[in-house]
Formats: sequence, C-alpha cells, structure tokens
Amino acid sequence: MSGNRIKISFLGDIMFEEPFLRAARKADSTYDFNKAFEGLREICAESDIVVGNLETPLAGEDKGYTNEMYSFNTPDSCVSAIKNMGVTCVLTANNHCCDRGIEGLKRTLEVLDRHTISHTGSFDGEENNTPYIIELEGVKIAIISCTASTNASRTKCSVTADHVNLMQMQLTAPADRSLIASIKGFLKNRMIGEKNFIKMRIKAGLSPKKMSTDNILNVKAVQPYIDRISDQIEMAKGEADVVFVCPHMGGQFNVIPGAFSEYAMKSIANAGVDAIVGSHPHIVQKAELKGTVPCIFSIGNVSMSMSTLYILRDELPDYGVMMHFYLKNGKMDEVTYSLIVMDEIKDGYVIVKTAYDMVCSSSLEKKEKIIANAERVVRRLTRDEDVCLDKIEKEFVLFGANRMRNRS
Repeated sequence: MSGNRIKISFLGDIMFEEPFLRAARKADSTYDFNKAFEGLREICAESDIVVGNLETPLAGEDKGYTNEMYSFNTPDSCVSAIKNMGVTCVLTANNHCCDRGIEGLKRTLEVLDRHTISHTGSFDGEENNTPYIIELEGVKIAIISCTASTNASRTKCSVTADHVNLMQMQLTAPADRSLIASIKGFLKNRMIGEKNFIKMRIKAGLSPKKMSTDNILNVKAVQPYIDRISDQIEMAKGEADVVFVCPHMGGQFNVIPGAFSEYAMKSIANAGVDAIVGSHPHIVQKAELKGTVPCIFSIGNVSMSMSTLYILRDELPDYGVMMHFYLKNGKMDEVTYSLIVMDEIKDGYVIVKTAYDMVCSSSLEKKEKIIANAERVVRRLTRDEDVCLDKIEKEFVLFGANRMRNRS
C-alpha cells in the first residue's frame, strides 16, 4: 500500500464443499475455481498482505476428493484460484487439516510451496513450528495460526504439536458420553447415515442440526497449550514489530462465543499480542477491545456452499467480513472491515463479492435484502443494536487509532 501506512487484511474460511466441487468440475475432469473469487481481486490488491484460512487439505486425487459433508480434500487447482484472488498467506491450523491424515497434511504444504503461497499453522515436523514473518517497509509482521480441534474423533488421526499448532489435546475417541448419547450416535452415524439423518430432521420440520457450543473448558488441561502459544508470541515479539494470532475455535453457527473461546481470547490478549482474528464458527461473531488489543472472535466464511445439508442459515453464514489492519510507524493505527457475500448460483458454483460490489450490480429488491442482512451482521460484529445502514461502504471503521494508543 502506498504512503506511510501498511494494510494487512484477513479473510475467513475458504471452503470447497461437495456442491462447489461438482460445479467446478469441467468436461475434461479438471477443476476451475477462478471465477468464484474474481469479485475479491480488486479489494485484495489494495492490501499489502492478505491472509485466509484454508479449510481443506490438498492430499491428491488418490486420497479421494470431498464426497461427504464433514471430510474435505480439494484439487490442487484451488490454490491457483486462491493466489489469483490475491491471498499471499494461508492459515492451515484448523479442524479439517488432518481430514486425509498426516500425509495429506504434509502434501498440502508441498502444494502451497510449489505455488509460492506462504503458510503457517501446520508443519512437517516440530522444528518447523514457527510463525509466518514478513518484512514490509522496514516493519516485521508475524502471524501465528492455531486450532482448538482437528476433528480427531472423526478422522482417528493422532496429531500432536509436531504437525499442528494446537490449543488443546486432540482425542481420537469421543469424550465420555451417556449410554443414550452413544446409542444415538451409533444410529445416526452407522445405521442411518449422517446425510439421511439430516434429511429426516428437515422433513420433520426441524433444523438440520443443533448449533455447536464451546462451553467445555478444562483450564488445567488447556493451560499448557495456551502457555505454549504465549511462548510463541513472546518469541515472535523478539523478531517482529507486530504480532497477530489467528485461533480456529468456537461453536459452529453460534453467535455467542463459549467459555473456551472467551478464555483463550483473554489469555492470548494478555500475552502481549497486537491483534487476534478468529475463525471456525462459519458466521460473524463479536469484536471487542481487550485493553488495546483488537479481538475478533470470528470473521465468518469466504466460500461456503449454502446448499450443503448441514448449514444453519438463520445467522447468515453467507455473509463474512474481510478485516483490515492499518499499521503506521510499526504500530496499530486503525482497524476497518469490508463485508463480503457468497452467492451460490443454480449449478452449485459459489460466487464471492464484496457487499459493496454486490449491491452496485443488484436489482432494487436484492439490494434491499443485502443491506438488511448486512445491518444484522454489523450489529453482531460491533455489538451495537442501534446500527442502521442505508448503504454499504467499501470499508467500515471498527476501531479508530485513538482507541488503540498508549500500549505499554
């Protein structure tokens, strides 16, 4: 970015689910995702760094591409589309990074390296568990990616901090459950099947699933992992001027962060980080200042397929935010955000644009709907129920410079 300010932007969950994958498949059996992200190229080009959460492994065709709701693997061509969008670094610590095992995780890093996209969060060995650090105009910026889950009980993949920057221990067997819960789980997963179970719920007039919570907090068990992240922050501060932490945590489709998220966010903020940008809930959650540290609990999605069976649409998972951090003289100067909208067209292909651009190219009826939905998202993000939008700005101010000054 020209001038004396550096602009660092963060995008949420970049996903390639079954409907999107099917729609992107061409007659020659290759996949083209480029059109999906063309609408974000211009805004990405305005930033010096663009970071996104890569919510899929790139394990190769032989490991089977995504063909179920909760286990992902995407063709390598998605990386070209992400790079063409303008993303310069991806976060790889998330609940899907081990969907094709440790070998799939390692191959993901190899593919990203071949496409010269920086990455952090998962590693091919503990000695490489380091943050992403880049220098711009004499200012060094560090980004740490970490996750509360790798879906270990589903994937049965035993993973440690050697390969993923973890926020808590990963259990390959479910935590102790009641007999009734165990029987229900067996019937749903083994006898009926997850997709059929969701279809039955929908047919009965129920929501596809219950929204998730992250209210289970065992401080004694979690603290060693939080301490390790705090140590990483301290080491990063020794090398960089500005440190970001990106935790993948929270209850999916739940507007309210749970006890785990609240505890982790407070602990990381107290460790001396400059800003925290969360993901995983698949919807936008609140943002707040802890002291002078901007803490965004969840910035939502970039490319989620709204026709996927398990989606809970009530809290607008098709709306996300692109968070922008402006640095001046090596210090946090201003935090703004842009609203983005996912539009799943008839064949299942996902088109992503800024809400600003979407409004400019929409009919009056659609324009009014976008503004009304955007107002809900902004109210939730800012925790201000008095927000009334009559138009969509390219960027909204979240925290001005005066609220982030005088850091000790």
